Amino acid sequence: MNYSLSYQDNNHGQPTVVFLHGMAGSSRYWQPVISQLPPTYRTICLDLLGFGHSPKPASIDYSYEDHLQAITATLDQLTPTNPIILVGHSMGALLAFRLANRQPNRVRHLILISLPLFFSPEEAKHELTRGRWLLRITYYGPTSRLLCNTICANPILGPWVYRHLFPHMPADIANDIRLHTWTSYDRSRHQIIEHQTARQDLENVASSTTILMGQNDQFYSTRSRRFKHQTPTAKLVVADGGHHLPLEQPQLVAGIIQQKSAGQTI
Repeated sequence: MNYSLSYQDNNHGQPTVVFLHGMAGSSRYWQPVISQLPPTYRTICLDLLGFGHSPKPASIDYSYEDHLQAITATLDQLTPTNPIILVGHSMGALLAFRLANRQPNRVRHLILISLPLFFSPEEAKHELTRGRWLLRITYYGPTSRLLCNTICANPILGPWVYRHLFPHMPADIANDIRLHTWTSYDRSRHQIIEHQTARQDLENVASSTTILMGQNDQFYSTRSRRFKHQTPTAKLVVADGGHHLPLEQPQLVAGIIQQKSAGQTI
């Protein structure tokens, strides 16, 4: 079954830029970047399946196939002029990478921000939790499920908790973090991040690709070496910042989008 995703679309202009947020994010995540783009650009921000205001079916695996079917069905419905500039952050970068490799004629340029490249599920789990027991029980298992079901389902407690956990985020963006279910979070993390296809995608990438990483991102040191080894044709850009560069450096992200839309090198 194909699901139509919730989205924000200014529905005018060229080029068309499509944005895919990361884990537990929403279409609202891209507001700081969009505010830096010329108003003549058409911008489409999707709520990924299971997140934001998109459907959250409990019966699916939240696999690459599930996510990409929903993304493709929604873009087909919106009929953006091809090819598009596709921008993804974190888990959204993994999905953008796979979509571009499956449908290279759809994507003019690919911008991958804070791409979480792991070579095995075990490495992913260790890196995500940084070997700390508190993070392990927060991200995995029955404690994580209890926290998610308690916080996400509470319209008063949830926004308060996430505003305090992520004080660097604008309040409305932090509030949207709770708009998921345990099923959509747990299965997406397992299927997309832990059992990712990025290594194969790196070897087969056909679209013009820019990889943007923050030098303070916890994954930067190991990822940067792998990007240089795995993707000699992709452009790696290292910026001052952490994992959330669209919030920390929105003008930089918007500038890269404008450069690539004009066919310029970075």
